[in-house]
Amino acid sequence: MRLFLVRHGETVDNVAGVYAGTRDSPLTAHGVLQAKRLATDFATKKRLRVTHIFSSDLKRAVDTAIAVVDELKGGDAPELKAKRLDLVQLPELRERDFRSGEGKKFGYVQTDAETPGEMRVRAGKFLEGWLLPILDGDGQEEAEGEEAVVVVAHGLILGSLWRVLLSRFGGSGLAGRPGVGEGHVAWSNTGYLELLVTAERDTSASPDVSDRAVAGDVGDDTLGGVGASARVVSPSLLSSGCPTSAMLGVSDRIVSERVISDSATSVVPSGDRKPQQPRYQMTVVGVNVLTHLEGLKKTRGGIGSARFDKRQRTMDSFFGPPSKKAKGDRG
Repeated sequence: MRLFLVRHGETVDNVAGVYAGTRDSPLTAHGVLQAKRLATDFATKKRLRVTHIFSSDLKRAVDTAIAVVDELKGGDAPELKAKRLDLVQLPELRERDFRSGEGKKFGYVQTDAETPGEMRVRAGKFLEGWLLPILDGDGQEEAEGEEAVVVVAHGLILGSLWRVLLSRFGGSGLAGRPGVGEGHVAWSNTGYLELLVTAERDTSASPDVSDRAVAGDVGDDTLGGVGASARVVSPSLLSSGCPTSAMLGVSDRIVSERVISDSATSVVPSGDRKPQQPRYQMTVVGVNVLTHLEGLKKTRGGIGSARFDKRQRTMDSFFGPPSKKAKGDRG
């Protein structure tokens, strides 16, 4: 399965340089164009079948995600791209709550903002409640194209989700990639992190297992407050926007695996053994992908940075095909 973690388009608060977490800052005119470019990018990806799309319930993320949904449903081969596709809006995917710092200029010292641990709790709930059920059911239905899940949210919460994913699945393909330095990943407006998540399934009976990571045991806090075995029955460029770096502290490759206890092997009767759960591996395909914005220029004179007005028309709309006139109208 392909997983795309996408940041919303440019907003009024991004341009103003103020902290916008739970503030419902709207997209700028340029941000809307970015969202449209993003939507076209997804609609033209070969053999990609978007089965689920999630977003924060804040307007800037919702509007960006809606652009993608609309393009997928109206583009080529909609039955392949977006069959029965609906947008799921979730408060768990909201940006960091800056609380007293909301609306303040970057650099404002705040002591009551939402903590990284609190954000990982939200990200963990999304993983357990939404992404894992999709992964567990991946491949059970015969369908054409590669399954993809799109998550449209905000830079800081995406960073928290990224850390939770690494803790759960590990990651490969990190070394030498632009945008992945020593401990951080960045998201520009409509930039996305593309991941490939694959499962190694073993249906043979096995003893009960315990979750450990090759790099060491993973605590509840790292998993966003959700135990590794828990299940929920129910997921301009870098200069514009708030800081989106997320500390990772990971090696080039960490593979999460289930370790079978030697002592358990000798004492568990075969009749009491249960099938292993799928073991997933995550590979980084692209970091802060922005190829869809190539050639896009921001309108000068402050128009591009202004709040988008639905009554505005894009330049493309002025250069559509000329209307056909009857011969009698000539001259």
